[in-house]
Parts: sequence; C-alpha cells; structure tokens
Amino acid sequence: MKLKLLVVASCIQLLSISSFANVVDFHIANGTVDKAWNTALTAIHAKVGDTIHITNDDSVAHRLHSYGAPCDHGPDMAPSTAWDCVATGAYSSAADGALYDHNYGETAEVWFEVTE
Repeated sequence: MKLKLLVVASCIQLLSISSFANVVDFHIANGTVDKAWNTALTAIHAKVGDTIHITNDDSVAHRLHSYGAPCDHGPDMAPSTAWDCVATGAYSSAADGALYDHNYGETAEVWFEVTE
C-alpha cells in the first residue's frame, strides 16, 4: 500500500511540472572546418533547461566559444564525438550576434535562439 501511495505521489509531482527539458540534436557537418556551423535561418532553437547535444561529424576538432549563455564555453570536440550544452541562459544570435568556433574565430559562426 505504501508503494502505491509513493507512486501516486510521484506521478502527481510530475504532472505539476509545467514543462520538461528536451534534448535538441545538432550536428556539425562534415567539411565545415573553419566555416560557419549554421546560419540565422538554421539557428539552433531551444529553451533554457534544454540540453543541446552537439555532435561533431567533421574531420577536425571544434569548440563552441560562448560567454556563459546559452551554455558554458565548450571543450574541444574531436571528430566523431559529442558534447552536451545545457542551456542555462537565454541567448539570441539575431539580437546579440552569432557565437563562434573558438578554434577558428568569429567567421566560424554558430547561431542560437534560446528562450526562457
């Protein structure tokens, strides 16, 4: 009986949560090298709390350069590896400018639209 009450209480708690965090998949295309990861039209769309799962499908290492939003500055991602960018803050590349690949500079843009 106690187990049933615990399960019911847990379900009620889950139903009271207004939204669940999502996982947003993004792939750095093979051949990107020192070019933009994406464009304003193909910006990564997420909400604060989401995990942006970035997979490096390219033949070189990539590293997101950020200023703390939408997530922390990324580590080097070797080819065929991934990194989870947990969106802890809102960020609009349209309003604030594109972020970029730390290894290749500001011309290697990365576009995000992360909202509250």
